[in-house]
Amino acid sequence: MIDPNKTPAYITHTTQRSVGGAFFALMIKWDRTEGGFWDIWRTGVGRYDNIEDAAEEARWWADAEGLPYYDPIKKELHDASSNEQAG
Repeated sequence: MIDPNKTPAYITHTTQRSVGGAFFALMIKWDRTEGGFWDIWRTGVGRYDNIEDAAEEARWWADAEGLPYYDPIKKELHDASSNEQAG
């Protein structure tokens, strides 16, 4: 589990197709209201037919924002400096 006190935001990607049939990257932020919860803050620019392309955008986006990348398949959090190696 990701500790919001240490990591208040990160980038990840969907592991299942959306209603529209695509995979995509997500920025997740900790919202401190109502006791705190993880909230989808923004979605990436692309909609992809395969999970690998969504993961590639998520790693690139995390690096560009200086945020950690969370790999939901491996359940691993990578700091911003190691995002390229995460793929």
